[in-house]
Amino acid sequence: MAGTPHHALGGPLLTGAVATAVAAVVTGVAIVGRLRRSNGRTLALRGGATYAIGVLLLWAGVRFLFWRFAVDPSDSPLVAFAVVGSATLVLAVQGGVPLYLHASRGLWTPVAWLCGISWFCVYTVLRVGGEASAVFLLLLWTLAVVPGALVGLAILCVLELGGRRVRRDGWPWS
Repeated sequence: MAGTPHHALGGPLLTGAVATAVAAVVTGVAIVGRLRRSNGRTLALRGGATYAIGVLLLWAGVRFLFWRFAVDPSDSPLVAFAVVGSATLVLAVQGGVPLYLHASRGLWTPVAWLCGISWFCVYTVLRVGGEASAVFLLLLWTLAVVPGALVGLAILCVLELGGRRVRRDGWPWS
């Protein structure tokens, strides 16, 4: 259908397999980072920056290799720079906050969340084309997807902390 993004790797199965492999690596790094007793802040800063750079390199590489309209001459370089800069910050938060919560608080829901959001992010990045420019995907991710997903992460963490408290202290009304 016209205007619908297509899979850069040829189909949903290979796209899903690559997204799953990337999500597994990201999740493994989160777990190994905690096992090494890394400082939560250091792990969050390094991991978040690495995560953001990796996702942006994947985004740019896929658009460069698999989409012939990746660069639209009508796009303003200043707007593209602002969107990529904002996306870098948001992706660093997307990767860093779960690492911090896991390393400093021992929470496991951020690890599961990071696995899921990484899978969704990579799967989305591996789809090209459609009616929008290449920068629009980053703008959409920056303004809509990550803020909503971070609210979901906060809810999951509160539920995990509440569950731990109930398990430790028992039900408050019993």
